[in-house]
Amino acid sequence: MATPPEAARHTILVVKDNGIGISPKRYGHVFRMFRRLHSREEFGGGTGAGLTFVQKLVERHQGQVWVDSLPGTGSSFYFTLPAGEAS
Repeated sequence: MATPPEAARHTILVVKDNGIGISPKRYGHVFRMFRRLHSREEFGGGTGAGLTFVQKLVERHQGQVWVDSLPGTGSSFYFTLPAGEAS
């Protein structure tokens, strides 16, 4: 996914992993509360809430979150935060 135009004047950060990857058709699902893409027994459990919390926190700071991934290649989770003046 390309950088959203709204990301101008924002600092872009990325967190990458080398996990199982995510199909592009499921990108929207990973940010839904309690939505897991696999059963609880697979890939170490979890509640499916973590990325929802990340998204809400970033959006409260006027940023955005998006993912870029393909199955078998790992994932890159990008987020923006407003670029502020140095104090």
